[in-house]
Amino acid sequence: MDTETKGFDPIIGAQRVLDKYEDCPEIILGEPSYNQELDKIRMPSISAFNSADEYYSTLFHELSHSTGHRKRLNRNIRSHYGSDSYAEEEIVAEMSASFLSGIAGIDVYSKTIDNSAAYIQHWCSRFGENAKLIVRLSSQAQKSADWILGNRQHNEDDEASNWIRGNENE
Repeated sequence: MDTETKGFDPIIGAQRVLDKYEDCPEIILGEPSYNQELDKIRMPSISAFNSADEYYSTLFHELSHSTGHRKRLNRNIRSHYGSDSYAEEEIVAEMSASFLSGIAGIDVYSKTIDNSAAYIQHWCSRFGENAKLIVRLSSQAQKSADWILGNRQHNEDDEASNWIRGNENE
């Protein structure tokens, strides 16, 4: 990856987060995306971004998608754009990226937090007032961030998560 920056300092904490991801997919140059079939992440060079914060926030989003791969957390990430399952995965990835950004020391008052909030709000708007859904997605986002950070223990609350999934339409 191109490490040239536009006069902004690299974020050491963000690189530490990336280094923690033991089974991280290969990161290649391209428009930001995660390809599940190839298990590869595409990212522009860091010089294509306005700040290191924006670069790492975007990278964390794509890393979070990769935790949904069947060999990792096995989330439903094979959905088409605009579907409910696609929207759910976007919320999980953006929330997870926000958690990782905070851990990495990315300036939470920067433009990135506003972008994340708007992105999450956009996808959440399609689900209305479904509080159980956002709790489930938050849990999945935390598991995604934990996976990237090397915390791979399965929680004892899986039974509770299954109950919420089964009752979220009530």
